Amino acid sequence: MSNVWAGGGRRNGVLNHGTRLGINVEAVQRPGTNGIEPLPKRRAIKQPPG
Repeated sequence: MSNVWAGGGRRNGVLNHGTRLGINVEAVQRPGTNGIEPLPKRRAIKQPPG
């Protein structure tokens, strides 16, 4: 028997396909994240012309 860990948006498809093939599939999530977290804004650096 094989074990597979799946996460993200493909989790449901992998779970269904794995069970049909007799593979033990576990759904996992990244620790400490709740959905999409935006990156902090970066400061724009003005460059002199030329």
